[in-house]
Amino acid sequence: MIGKLRLSVFGLPLMAAVAVFVATGCSKKPTDAALATEVQKKIMADSTLTAQPISVAANNGTVTLSGTVGDQSMRDAAAKDASQVSDVRTVVNNLNVAAGANANEAPTNSEGAQGGSASAPPPPANAQASAAPPPAPQPIVVPAGTRIRVRLGQTLSTKENQTGDPFSGVVADSVRVNGQTVIPAGARARGVVTESKGLGKFKGQAVLAIRLDSISADGRTYQVRTSHVERVEQGKGKRSAVLTGGGAGLGALIGGLAGGGKGALIGGLVGGGGGAAGSAFTGNKDLVIPAESILTFDLERSLTVTP
Repeated sequence: MIGKLRLSVFGLPLMAAVAVFVATGCSKKPTDAALATEVQKKIMADSTLTAQPISVAANNGTVTLSGTVGDQSMRDAAAKDASQVSDVRTVVNNLNVAAGANANEAPTNSEGAQGGSASAPPPPANAQASAAPPPAPQPIVVPAGTRIRVRLGQTLSTKENQTGDPFSGVVADSVRVNGQTVIPAGARARGVVTESKGLGKFKGQAVLAIRLDSISADGRTYQVRTSHVERVEQGKGKRSAVLTGGGAGLGALIGGLAGGGKGALIGGLVGGGGGAAGSAFTGNKDLVIPAESILTFDLERSLTVTP
């Protein structure tokens, strides 16, 4: 009897130590890698998440899910599965929803079975609502009557050009509306010869007339309707109106009646040293508007320009 009591007394400390060891071993937390593996297994076992590329990372009981899933229900299911794994305290759901499915949502935290109710993390400090697009620029109307000065890109003459021939040039001065430049200097201008008659081919008078058809600025081309610039010479030496220019200025040669060896030339060139005066008359037959002449066209109808 005494022997049995002595055995029991000495055996109690040993049994207590064994119980403490077993309890300590059972309550030991898994490593982060082991916890991530367990969560991955749980998600892969869910039939609704088959073949979804979901990555799992663990850090001291916090599990983060990342990747892209097919829809919002899969995103929610993955977070729920992860929260059911023992030792998971918090689930950070960084899963994205594939394009064309439900809209992506901001990552949310879900508390695991050991951590209580779910809660959403605060938004990043630098998160801002996407800015509304700026309003579209409003068109600007260039009113009828506006003058457009164009530097001619080539020489035009009744000898070399026919009615319908195109010509080109550049806008010499910026066109402004209410202080805003709508057609910059240097914009491309194109036009057409509307009439070309030389004295050697037609009776009565020689005529050379042109007008603008289009202006290209800032990558856009605008169709325009303008007045004509016209050079006219009467037969037998009589000369009438011409609008032409040379060098850096606009000129106007206005001829009067001429007869009995007497004539009148009223007006003159502004700039260009009068060079265009000589080049505008080639003998008694050809009319010429030289290259680099600066011509003024008036808009006959308004022009709408998009900035």
